[in-house]
Amino acid sequence: MKTKLSIILLILTLTISCVKNDSPETIDLVKNWRFSPDENNIGIPEKWFSLNFDDIHWDTIDAGKIKGIQI
Repeated sequence: MKTKLSIILLILTLTISCVKNDSPETIDLVKNWRFSPDENNIGIPEKWFSLNFDDIHWDTIDAGKIKGIQI
C-alpha cells in the first residue's frame, strides 16, 4: 500500500513539475540598458534603485557590444 501511494505521489509531483508556465525561457539582457555614471556618488541618496525613479534622461547602451563586435 505504501509503495503504491509513493508511486502515485511521485507521478503527481513529476507531472506538476513538468507543466509549462507562461514565463519566458530566456530574457534578453543585451539591449536597452539605462546608464549614467555616478562620479559624485549621488545614486544612493537619490534612490536610483527605486522602481519609481525616472531615468528617462540617462543614456541607453547595449551591453552586448564590445569594441564594436556584436555578441
